[in-house]
Amino acid sequence: MINMMAKTLIFLLLTTVLSAAEKIDIDEGRKHWAFQPIKKPVLPVVKNEAWAANSIDRFILARLEKAGLEPAPPAAAHDLNRRIHFDLIGLPPPVGQSDNYPDAIEKLLASSHYGERWGRHWLDVVRYADSNGLDENAAHANAWRYRDYVVRAFNTDKPFDRFVIEQLAGDQLPSKDDAQRHEQFIATGYLSLGPKVLAEPDKVKMEMDIIDEQIHILGQSLMGITLGCARCHEHKFDPIPTEDYYSLAGIFKSTKTMISLKTIAKWHEHSLATPGEKKLREKHDALVEAQKKVIAAFTAKANQQLLVDKKLEKLPKKPEAQYPKATGAELDKLRASLKKMEANPPPLPSAMGVADGTATNLAVHIRGSHLKLGEVQPRRFLQVLSP
Repeated sequence: MINMMAKTLIFLLLTTVLSAAEKIDIDEGRKHWAFQPIKKPVLPVVKNEAWAANSIDRFILARLEKAGLEPAPPAAAHDLNRRIHFDLIGLPPPVGQSDNYPDAIEKLLASSHYGERWGRHWLDVVRYADSNGLDENAAHANAWRYRDYVVRAFNTDKPFDRFVIEQLAGDQLPSKDDAQRHEQFIATGYLSLGPKVLAEPDKVKMEMDIIDEQIHILGQSLMGITLGCARCHEHKFDPIPTEDYYSLAGIFKSTKTMISLKTIAKWHEHSLATPGEKKLREKHDALVEAQKKVIAAFTAKANQQLLVDKKLEKLPKKPEAQYPKATGAELDKLRASLKKMEANPPPLPSAMGVADGTATNLAVHIRGSHLKLGEVQPRRFLQVLSP
């Protein structure tokens, strides 16, 4: 029995090694239905054509008829009303409400609760959280702006292609005004979110882990495939060679996600401040500097007076301890005022998001290690999805 298990394990190991060594056939991979362009299918023939209200119904009915089943009767108005409320906004209808079906749908789609309900599904997929998690659970002070962007996108019926483009390249898009430009900056939070090991001592590994997480979310949220598998080896199931992974990685390497990789690493943020807000902050900063000069001048004068009053040749180590009571009280008052000013600066709004970095091509990392490099790969998209 043990010998049989050993032989089986050896066979599986050799099979795995041989499979990994095989070169992925991109042309063959394109033949899989998942990588084929969408085509309009031929509608199936059904017996009860009157039941089908649209083309999709015909496919459902065809499967039912094939199984010898009939559709369930239409739901009662009360049941239908409850279903659409729970489906669209996640809440039950008010007691006694009797809107007709089309009117109720329009009313619910116009509700702010619609975006709050359905935006959560997208936020779950793109790993939204108010903090980083992992080793350094730093708060994402401005992540809420991305959350609100997603909710707003649903409530304003933003076209899906625009929704995707803004999240991938919002900082590169033209804008008609500051409001649109800021919204597009906020959208790139899609690439900034996610857990990161902010105290990772190996900075190259940290950056590659961040890039890996971005590649993973790109594949998971927009293509329904796992791309991270190809970081260390050819993809086991999909036509994605390791070279494709590092071609994508080069794109994200050329993107500024973190403002600093020094421990504790800090992510990049876009300024959303208006000219008025910036001017107000500059005025505040000038007042802070002026207050510091007042304190410095007051302290210098008090020290000089201390030398005269005490007939000292040089200042003691702690001159303030020997100030007259009134002088010490006045200095405390000036410092308290400075502390209050520094603690309450006019806010400069900002948003988590990515920006242009330095264009870079990456070499394949053998077995995923940046310490052992292969051939440099040009930046491009997946071959199986490219012409």
